[in-house]
Amino acid sequence: MGNSLPTGDLRVGHISGPLGSWGQSAGAVVVPVVVPILGLNGGKAESDYGADVGKDCFQDRHSRGQKGLGKGGAGRFAKVWQEGRMKIAVIGAGVSGLVCARILAGAGHQVVVVEKSRSLGGRCATRKFGEHLVDTGAQYFTLRDEGIRREVEQMAGGQLKKIEKPILSENQIYRAGEERFYLANGNNRLGSLLAEGLDVRRESEAGRVLQEGKRWKVLEEEYDVVISSAPWPQSAALFGMRESEVAFEPNLTACLEYLIPWDGVKYATLDSTGHEPLAWVGCENAKEGRIQGGKSVYAIQSHLRLGRYTPLNHLSA
Repeated sequence: MGNSLPTGDLRVGHISGPLGSWGQSAGAVVVPVVVPILGLNGGKAESDYGADVGKDCFQDRHSRGQKGLGKGGAGRFAKVWQEGRMKIAVIGAGVSGLVCARILAGAGHQVVVVEKSRSLGGRCATRKFGEHLVDTGAQYFTLRDEGIRREVEQMAGGQLKKIEKPILSENQIYRAGEERFYLANGNNRLGSLLAEGLDVRRESEAGRVLQEGKRWKVLEEEYDVVISSAPWPQSAALFGMRESEVAFEPNLTACLEYLIPWDGVKYATLDSTGHEPLAWVGCENAKEGRIQGGKSVYAIQSHLRLGRYTPLNHLSA
């Protein structure tokens, strides 16, 4: 049985665009090498619609090097830790870029984060939807690692909330007993919390990254290393690489408001088979204080094959 929406008086439908696009390979580019940076970068992480915060994201903080693909897949090593104090640009203030920047800054490097938009958090996106607050990117996150859990609890304080209602998949409870979290003021607040203490330059679009001798120029400023945590097509354009080198698929997120109250039975339904057009139907009412006026609001995410449908791909995010 596929995902279904409630019947009732649908008042507003809003397509929020091709959110959650993702690359199957490199998540970040380091010049002169490529280093995968995992985490929330690119939207679809862990269970597709939630995210395991910090999973595989620089877990060995004392490593002397991270294996990279090299420009064009050369397979060299990025020795970011052992070169002494370096000036590093991180392009993209999503969660993976900000975690990377925090770790590098903590190791003593001079780090500048360049973000083209006003908001932080990347695919960990939240929107005002009428009088409601809706997560349109990562719907929730898990905190399985005890160290990361303590860190997030300390950063978020009272904003950190738990989703109590279950997710259903094929009429069964999905991952029974799994703890799922959200931030009361919007999951995009995770970006703001991670950015505290960092040099983050918002509304600064990097354009092309240019090599000048052994250094790299971003927005007329020179750096020893440049890291991009931006989605693959943007990273490819920055470094003059072919977009086709990494498989990249879009999906779509829509928000629907109903003039009927939430029944309170479940948080979401998930279709992991790929047979249904809707992969995720989640009710934001399961997040306390998000939805106003006795209404119900659903965040819906498509499967990839619906995201490929050309007219929908042209909707703005």
